[in-house]
Amino acid sequence: MGLQMQRSLSHVSFSICSDLRRRQIDLLRKHRGGSVDLEVNEKTGIALMTLNNPKKKNAITGSMHLEFEERIEELEKWETGKGLIVKGCGNTFCSGGDLNFVRALAKEKDSDNPSLMSSFMQNATTRLSNLPLITVALVEGFAVGGGAELMTCCDFRVVHSSARIGFLEAQMGLSTGWGGSVRLVHLLGRSKALQLLTSARVISGIDAQKIGLADEIFGESDDPLEATTSFLTKYLKFPSEVIKAMKRVAVNASKSDSKSVEHLNAKETDIFQNLCGGPANLAALNRK
Repeated sequence: MGLQMQRSLSHVSFSICSDLRRRQIDLLRKHRGGSVDLEVNEKTGIALMTLNNPKKKNAITGSMHLEFEERIEELEKWETGKGLIVKGCGNTFCSGGDLNFVRALAKEKDSDNPSLMSSFMQNATTRLSNLPLITVALVEGFAVGGGAELMTCCDFRVVHSSARIGFLEAQMGLSTGWGGSVRLVHLLGRSKALQLLTSARVISGIDAQKIGLADEIFGESDDPLEATTSFLTKYLKFPSEVIKAMKRVAVNASKSDSKSVEHLNAKETDIFQNLCGGPANLAALNRK
């Protein structure tokens, strides 16, 4: 292939990516509400990301998708950081995608908006998984649907004993759309992951620990943030460059075939796209 043709193809590929990016941003900006907040502590090397939409149990709106990605970009550039805690505002983690946003996607069955949202969030959650920081999800209250998917992005999960965790997508006539199925199979194995995905069963924090989905449990008498910080600190004893190097080698070792992971995520998006706005999904949305 000649150099001129290579440049031409590269330009076309860039234009396609730029157009996709613009359409994703335009779609997500239409559905506003809530925020994704970030506090960085240079002294401890620990950052705190908070999903902030308490009126809707921290459901993720369109604009929160964009802020989620922005916070990750900030963390990718944090040179002296070591760890990250991801939590929800108040006493709950995340109830998944905002239903008003989901309804808007479902009503546009013939568009590729579901695919745009899914691929955007898959990219953002993959970047969270690949952060050169030790990451912990602090899970209390509800972590359902997309919220359950989000907790799988982190290296560890510190969970309240009475937390309610469920991959409820099947109940909504959908499949996972944020890369959760790929990560869940890697965490639990195919059989246990399939049980959670197909039953849409909601389990407690204690049950999550029994199957390997929770790494540490805390109770009513514990301060959630203190318990999680204490857990995380055990893995941050060494200089930041060492911690980051160890995280990078772990990420590298877990992705012996990165193309296959990308391929699996693309397949998940296709499945989600085909279900969104379909009969089962619309029936579930009408039931509220």
